[in-house]
Amino acid sequence: MSALDQIIRETPALWRGRGGQPERPGANAVDTGFTDLNTLLPTGGWPLRALIELNVATWGSGELQLLLPLMARLTQEQIRVAMVAPPYQPYAPALVQAGIALSYLVVVDVEEKSNRDIWWSAEKLLRHPDCGLVLLWPSIPHPAQIRRLQLAADAANNIGVVLRCGRSADAPVALRLKVSRCAGGIQAELIKSRFGWRQHGAVVLTVPESYSSSGQAAYP
Repeated sequence: MSALDQIIRETPALWRGRGGQPERPGANAVDTGFTDLNTLLPTGGWPLRALIELNVATWGSGELQLLLPLMARLTQEQIRVAMVAPPYQPYAPALVQAGIALSYLVVVDVEEKSNRDIWWSAEKLLRHPDCGLVLLWPSIPHPAQIRRLQLAADAANNIGVVLRCGRSADAPVALRLKVSRCAGGIQAELIKSRFGWRQHGAVVLTVPESYSSSGQAAYP
């Protein structure tokens, strides 16, 4: 393998100039479970080794529904998924209905929602070899901690998702989506991406009933 081939293989953020077409989920991305969302994302799916931000106006706007297919797939493959300081206690029966294996779901309840503890817990979990996905709900964005989480995700080939409510800060995440409910289902709007050519766009996703009830039950 040449040095150039090695750089291309090991650098998921490198644009490969494929005539403006997004890649299909492969070595550097995983299927979101939504065909239209895969098409919107420049990597063709959720990017691996990356920190993603999902921004909403209010909790329960569809942010969890976008992640349920990935959470279900990972836990069924006996890969742990962690939720750090969710704003409400997830409702186990609804998550089971969505296909999530609860024995591989870790929920970390941070006392008084301490940002310091949230960042520390998320980083440790992202670096753990048995954990493939970490969701965290920090109350205050912290650029330095975001960079640490990005390094952790890159080192372990994992995915980190920062969930934010309200106005989004310009934190150095690799991918940012604005999520909201609409008449047709859930709208996902691409706000920022370090991958590929596409930087903006939006799709409306039809969410299966099992995913819809699971996301709403997690946020009663």
